[in-house]
Amino acid sequence: RRIVFALAGLDTPEARVTEAARIVEHAFNDFRTVLVAARGEPITEVRVHGGAQRYVGVVAEDRDLHILLPREGVERVRARVVYDSPVPAPVVAGQPIGRLVVERDGLIIQETRLVAASDVPVGPLTARARDGLTELLFGWIPPISFAGDLQ
Repeated sequence: RRIVFALAGLDTPEARVTEAARIVEHAFNDFRTVLVAARGEPITEVRVHGGAQRYVGVVAEDRDLHILLPREGVERVRARVVYDSPVPAPVVAGQPIGRLVVERDGLIIQETRLVAASDVPVGPLTARARDGLTELLFGWIPPISFAGDLQ
């Protein structure tokens, strides 16, 4: 972890050294880095409409997602997956699906794009008919969003 700061307004070199040491100690002792999503690791599954499989896994697109959090108040941090549901088939591995949003007290502190982990080809006529009927009957019900706590 790197810490960059500037000190001004202190009268003596000793005061600057003391204050710098206090800031460094605070930064290293009162904060921690949390891995929210590892690149390529499944985060959740999303519904696929008319596909050979009903769900496809999603992963962080291009990097690990780390955030720096104060040790106190971690329980106020939430991670949620945001996407338009259902995702229409066919789905190609690496296709953008949505995003992972990390919030603290309702403010977005970090986000990353999520992509499909695997291919999902168009399903047979019966699967497409089933999904079409389900969408017709229940499509007006908003999807349940995934949200998880960071520990």
